[in-house]
Amino acid sequence: MRGLLLVGLLAGCAAQPNLDVDPRAVLGTGEVGFEGLGPGAAVPVVSGLQGGQHIWGSARATGIDWREVTAVFELLDEEDDEATEPTTVQLAMQPCPQRDSACEDGMGEAVGITVLVDNLGDVVGDDITMVVTITDAAGRVAEHAVDINPFWDPE
Repeated sequence: MRGLLLVGLLAGCAAQPNLDVDPRAVLGTGEVGFEGLGPGAAVPVVSGLQGGQHIWGSARATGIDWREVTAVFELLDEEDDEATEPTTVQLAMQPCPQRDSACEDGMGEAVGITVLVDNLGDVVGDDITMVVTITDAAGRVAEHAVDINPFWDPE
């Protein structure tokens, strides 16, 4: 019983947002697991179940209360104009898995957000900047942008 209590206490500590640091977001991709994005990363545009296309978006955040946030994913063209309509979701991020060395104490994570693509020709083959802006209920904002190279993946 004592071991279960200790595990519960440790899990509770790791599951709390860290509000003692400046707000920061880390943009990624991935359908079932977070995959970090470096500058110029090749990112597939995939077909959705209802016939549309999307990019899998993922994000991590610290310095905000990630348990209730609004996340906006944007795809911008070379002139910083919208290449497609922004995707806005309200969600509760999950604690970042401590087995991942890139996770910091108190960091939250959301994986597998469908960032909708209105027109393949507006993103595939173009230099695109993917941006995530995460805002918590108290108005704290974390943002990150990465230049990506979307490609069509029909499977």
